[in-house]
Amino acid sequence: MTDPSLPSRIADADRAGIRRVQVVAYRDLDDPMAGGSELHLHEILSRWADAGLAVDLRTVAGPGLVRTCERSGYHVERVGGYYTGVARTALAGVGRRFHGADALVEVWNGMPVLSPLWWRRPRLTLLHHLHHELWHSTYPAPIAHLGSFVERRVAPRFYRGSPVATLSSSSAGEIVASTVLRSGQVHVVPPGIAASFGKGPALREPIVLAVARLTSAKRIDTIVRCVETIRDRVPLVRLVVVGSGPERNGLESLAQELGVEDRVEFVGRISDEELILQYQAARVLVAASSSEGWGMTITEAAACGTPAVASDIVGHRDAIAPGAGILAADDDGLAEGLVHLLSDDEAWSVASTAALEAADRLSWDTSAGTLLGLLTDDAQRRRS
Repeated sequence: MTDPSLPSRIADADRAGIRRVQVVAYRDLDDPMAGGSELHLHEILSRWADAGLAVDLRTVAGPGLVRTCERSGYHVERVGGYYTGVARTALAGVGRRFHGADALVEVWNGMPVLSPLWWRRPRLTLLHHLHHELWHSTYPAPIAHLGSFVERRVAPRFYRGSPVATLSSSSAGEIVASTVLRSGQVHVVPPGIAASFGKGPALREPIVLAVARLTSAKRIDTIVRCVETIRDRVPLVRLVVVGSGPERNGLESLAQELGVEDRVEFVGRISDEELILQYQAARVLVAASSSEGWGMTITEAAACGTPAVASDIVGHRDAIAPGAGILAADDDGLAEGLVHLLSDDEAWSVASTAALEAADRLSWDTSAGTLLGLLTDDAQRRRS
């Protein structure tokens, strides 16, 4: 699906004086730990650049990455490591390092760079979701409590004067309920889906697919345990895990301990073309994350006619359209949802059709145009 309004949004931005946009984010698409947030940003920035905006992206320098590169029309600069990059970006802003830009987009990923303190021109913040669960699954208790407190109670106070965009209505509700940000400034802008994703065959083997960074927050261990739970009820079930991360060795050991190593395949990171084939071959996608702003893998699977079984969390509640999969309240619900869609052909067919219809309503052009419109509106507000 294309959106004819994107060129008009570019024209509006130009009239508002927005011709060069500085973007600050934690990671970019080439980072070894890149995921849905980085994919989302790339899709937006590539469309802005293709439409004529000058776009500069600054991120941290992940392992093995060059300092600068050009990607799909926009410039990428990487500075600092995972633990210093955010602070260095904030200091660069204080030092007017980005003064050549007309507007700024900040991707708030856990710890913000507090751009309202050092940027007075048009600004837009992308906050996909709050990171309370991720703080506590990733860091020791003292650091987790501090990080979550700063994200929910301290940092939002500085962002009350500018627009904030998030991916889903459920995420917007959580942000408004948990912070001082007002409902009128938090805008829901759903993601899109690339045209390269297409419908798979109607007859599929009982393959369960998980696509995620292999970190504790994605709860791949829970999915492996589900396979052990349902293998007697779905004798031919197999789990394919796509993605890399620090948890891989432990997950492989867990599969061996549970006696399902012959049912679980870890394929690591794969090309986009291979990923589409995996989506099309799978009968069901499973997502057990503890925290998400949307769940891009759910949408990508849906565009291939593959319904999902997912944890009932903020983000997933919007990514799974009505009838297009199952939201599970707990781990037992995940297992039961998998059995249902793996075993009931009629239920699977209905969910597959609903998933395809839901994915067809999403457009990256629409997302890019809407986000640029929010940035332009902020420029016009500041002029008035």
